[in-house]
Amino acid sequence: MKTAIKRSCTAALMLVMLPLVTSCTFHQQLPGNWALPEPAPIGNCPDISGKYIGSGETIKNKTTVPLVYELFMKNHPLARWQEVSHISIQQQGQNLLNIVAWKDNEVLYSASLSKDSNDFSCEDGWLKIKASTGFALSGGGTHSWISRNFTNSDGYLLEKREIESFTLILIIPYAESRVEWYRFARSEKSK
Repeated sequence: MKTAIKRSCTAALMLVMLPLVTSCTFHQQLPGNWALPEPAPIGNCPDISGKYIGSGETIKNKTTVPLVYELFMKNHPLARWQEVSHISIQQQGQNLLNIVAWKDNEVLYSASLSKDSNDFSCEDGWLKIKASTGFALSGGGTHSWISRNFTNSDGYLLEKREIESFTLILIIPYAESRVEWYRFARSEKSK
């Protein structure tokens, strides 16, 4: 009888501890030569207007990330993303953001985001574009919440991407939290 109770307690303890074992947190530190902006007044959006090159710097492995994915993922299928030469952002006050992805002088993608329609929000000096994705398969599924946070800093468009995800495979849960940093240089393109 004592052995059965011991096994039940061990099994219960393993089930309680399993989410702790199958969780991962990875938060990149901002590089020393990348500056954070000055805090903005509460409720105000930072002005991220400008023209930016199509791909930006990442911290990990010195790879690049396409800005078109960061700004348009929610709005368009991006069949021509590799052709983007630069992106222009025009911010109208605190409530409207017009974004255009260009291939030289040709418009590839455009979107207007409205704060009133909850396309973006502003918090702690960051302009935040939030999205969620998910899918289910037989025996499991995953759901992710992504916040792409933008501000201007030292002439760059600075992005802090925050990802929270939860995956269930059979009965094994897996939670992940990540913070990644990107920056996009200004473009000299005319449009």
